Amino acid sequence: MTHPGFEQIDAHLDGELAAAVAQALEGHLAQCPECAGFRDERLRLRAAIAAGLPAFPAGKALRW
Repeated sequence: MTHPGFEQIDAHLDGELAAAVAQALEGHLAQCPECAGFRDERLRLRAAIAAGLPAFPAGKALRW
């Protein structure tokens, strides 16, 4: 597998890749510290969001 784009890692985390592509990506992640680090950052971000970070209402300028 060639070096994937980071959007492919996001697609993998979302379960959007075909099984064969996901398997190849997992193999790449096992050998590429840069891609594995990006995946780990995304997983931490997802965990932080799931933990319930406070939500702030949009200002009036952003409302319809």
